Amino acid sequence: GLFQATVPANGPRQFYRIESSGSVPLHITSLRVAGGTVTIDFTGSPSDSPSALTLLSSVSANGSYSAAAGATIIQVSPGLFQATVPANGPRQFYRIGK
Repeated sequence: GLFQATVPANGPRQFYRIESSGSVPLHITSLRVAGGTVTIDFTGSPSDSPSALTLLSSVSANGSYSAAAGATIIQVSPGLFQATVPANGPRQFYRIGK
């Protein structure tokens, strides 16, 4: 990224630290399966847009993850999201990606 800081050029020596505030991590809070649909509730930043989030799935926990087919993500309230996807196979592992 590009950062710019304006500081006084005179006076005693001063030291500055530039830190990235980072983004709020995504956190899955619940997962349930009913009627052939998987519903995943998760939290993120209130400024996150559902269109910038992707539900990822894999057949194994350590496997390669890809976008889950047929998944939709909605914003329930600022910082609270819900993903739904058709259940696929006997076992799936999920992640949320930005």
